[in-house]
Amino acid sequence: MVDSGKYCYLGSDYFLEAHQGKDCTLKLMDSPVSWQHLAFGMPKGSPLIEEFERTLYILNQIGFIANRRKKWFKSRDPEECRSSPSAKPVNLADIQIAFYLLATGTLLSIVSLLLEIAIASSKKC
Repeated sequence: MVDSGKYCYLGSDYFLEAHQGKDCTLKLMDSPVSWQHLAFGMPKGSPLIEEFERTLYILNQIGFIANRRKKWFKSRDPEECRSSPSAKPVNLADIQIAFYLLATGTLLSIVSLLLEIAIASSKKC
């Protein structure tokens, strides 16, 4: 996977496709660098190996694995990448809560300062 032509990331197809689905600027190379396979560890001679392989084969044949892959690793349509801006413009209404919090904090600080001054001056008398 290449990011703006400056960096290259190596990883499994699933991992890279998941990140490409979130970021339109990432591009997958045409040919893979290496092949990776998924393996499940089981004890040698386990009676479950044959059942496990049969179940995986059936899940693959009925399309369950492909459906999970589509659900978990959503790919973006190239048109979606062109049409959706990467940054949303911010206006004053979007950040007005920050100003309200700043003003409230400042007001509470001033009130606290005045109370401390009043208490300190009353103790001197």
